[in-house]
Amino acid sequence: MATSAARPTTLFNREFILLWQGQIVSRLGNQAFTIATTLWTLEVTGSATVMGLMLTASRIATVVLGPFAGAFVDSRPRLRIIVACDFARGALTCALAASFWLLPAQPLVGVLFFVALMNGVLTALFNPAIASITPDLVPERRLATANSIQQASLQAGTFIGQGLGGVLYRSLGAPLLFLIDGLTFLFSGVSETLIKHGDTAVSGARDVVSWAEFRRKTFDGLDYLVRRPGLRAVFLSASVINLVAMPVVVLLPIYVTDYLNATLDWYGFLLAALSAGMIVGFGVTALARPTGVSHARFMIAMFALLSLSLGGLSQVRDPWLALAIMFVSGGASGVINNLELTLLQRTTPTEFRGRVMGLLFTASEGLAPLGMIAGGIAADLTGRNIPLIYGVCGAIAMTTVLGLCGRGSRQLLASV
Repeated sequence: MATSAARPTTLFNREFILLWQGQIVSRLGNQAFTIATTLWTLEVTGSATVMGLMLTASRIATVVLGPFAGAFVDSRPRLRIIVACDFARGALTCALAASFWLLPAQPLVGVLFFVALMNGVLTALFNPAIASITPDLVPERRLATANSIQQASLQAGTFIGQGLGGVLYRSLGAPLLFLIDGLTFLFSGVSETLIKHGDTAVSGARDVVSWAEFRRKTFDGLDYLVRRPGLRAVFLSASVINLVAMPVVVLLPIYVTDYLNATLDWYGFLLAALSAGMIVGFGVTALARPTGVSHARFMIAMFALLSLSLGGLSQVRDPWLALAIMFVSGGASGVINNLELTLLQRTTPTEFRGRVMGLLFTASEGLAPLGMIAGGIAADLTGRNIPLIYGVCGAIAMTTVLGLCGRGSRQLLASV
């Protein structure tokens, strides 16, 4: 069993607000960091390969360490992990900014790669810790709303950070952007240290002191997921959706020019519509808050809607209609992501929550690059037959609906 303070009775309580504001600020800085890393690496090395490796470094660490990070999160107070990760990321990024004034350009490439890799390691710990502690900071009936607020804010922060990143890079340069990013992490860490309640840990849990114990805890989490058919089906369905959505996104530039006969400006418009739809989807789950059988039907309907939207793009040649479909796809995706996260948080015992969250983030981060690579290969093999690829992706996505219609899945979806 878990030890914790009494659950808050209001959503916008002091603890949740402190956590939320730190995440918003650090997300803005993190997006600026990503853009500065991309542009500076390409400018200094002139190599797209080095740029790709730099961007992949943090994601690789998150994928590889995700399941093990969950075991660590379940063994120690989660708030302390969150605070330590933010302070460590802030210190690393500020040190990176300082190194720009102390080192020549070529050694800085290695320093930047190291910082990106370490940020990935810390993010692998941070993400499951955040997802695991949120249920302890808000009323249970408002958990879906809390997740909606967090995810919508993070999506908006991503959108704003991406939009301003290039402008700030040209006007301020990489060192100052890295410094700003480091300061946002430090601000987030300070905000989190003011949280007084919700630092839960499993009663009687022993610290992981050996690799054998660490591995056992990790596989216990995987075993917990595998032995529950309903939970396994929901997890796999969401993973399949994430996998097949990636080829659709990565092939959008070709789809825009070759099949919509539009300028590449529309590539940006379609991505913006997807992001806007996701924010609306988060808002829908915050307002609707379906429960019981209605929750099960609503979630299955969103999986079906997203599948039809992905496949429907294959038949569309009008840019405005494609824009509407991307908005709908984003909305359905936002609903699915939020309801899946809330479902896992509510149905997973606190002593397993970190490991299940770690597996969730590993699956989402790990399948994304695989889907992108598969989309590129499929485009080359089919002579850039994007409608065929989109149709196949939609058909594969529709199989997730069948998986969710099983008895175990419906019972699990109706349990919240």
